[in-house]
Amino acid sequence: MAIPEDLAILAANRGRLFPEIATRRIVLTGPPSSGKTTNTEFLSAAGLPTLPEAARLVLGRATGAGYSVGEIFDPAHLEARQTKIFLNGFVRELKENPDHIKIMDRSFLDAIPFSQALGMDVSSWLRYGEFIRYERIIYLEPLPVLGDSERPADPGFVEMYKRIDQLSRNFWHGLGYSPTYIPALDSSGATISIATRLGLVARALGFTPEMMHNPSPKLR
Repeated sequence: MAIPEDLAILAANRGRLFPEIATRRIVLTGPPSSGKTTNTEFLSAAGLPTLPEAARLVLGRATGAGYSVGEIFDPAHLEARQTKIFLNGFVRELKENPDHIKIMDRSFLDAIPFSQALGMDVSSWLRYGEFIRYERIIYLEPLPVLGDSERPADPGFVEMYKRIDQLSRNFWHGLGYSPTYIPALDSSGATISIATRLGLVARALGFTPEMMHNPSPKLR
């Protein structure tokens, strides 16, 4: 997998000026609708410490303030929206204690490949990748985009979905991480059930069903 040159330079210069903030945070990442939020909510309900996705919080505030979905996703507001999501997530992570375990529904850095897929120039954001180091990256591979005879899958969305997936994989590898991949399909090509994927994520975290009854579950 080829690593973009700008990411390779970033990885080579990592920590030369200031040391990174090494955290115990575990990032659940992947393209849209791959199960990140479902898994985060499950783990939260089981008593594990989690952090919701910054984008959901920002967009939720916008709708709460009376903005319509059309206004929020108006292409004219693309740069303002994505910049707010990125910086809001960064500031929020700086406020978290780096020594405490947190399972995150995406990192603030996930806004970079997503925004790139939307056509934004976010090269100036790449330097932020030097500030925080995560303990682990768990990558949920994309679920199939399905349609039917009455409502076929939109080709533009399918292409965007694939682009975000490829950019995200390159991005995390480029930052020097070796993500744990959670498959979406089994060996026969059938879609893996939500329950099974939850189990795979839990296993990757060292989480066991017995932890659900422990008020202070600990990960390996």
